[in-house]
Amino acid sequence: MITMKITSKDIILDTDERIRMQSEPVQLPLSNEDRELLQAMLDYVRNSQDDEIAEAEGLQPAVGIAAVQVGVLKQMIAVAI
Repeated sequence: MITMKITSKDIILDTDERIRMQSEPVQLPLSNEDRELLQAMLDYVRNSQDDEIAEAEGLQPAVGIAAVQVGVLKQMIAVAI
């Protein structure tokens, strides 16, 4: 299994037109691809809150991330609680 990793370079800017595009619902049960993306999004959020990891990997602090923020037009969000 290939592990996906999201970095700050993968986060698209607010000026990117995809941010305002309609995202599609996600089919359940999740596909392996969607599960991997969701896990990568959650890992990004968790790692961004760890000062050592965030500094080492150049991550911006996040409490949540939506799939559209990495250019994927699916209704998925990962939130650290």
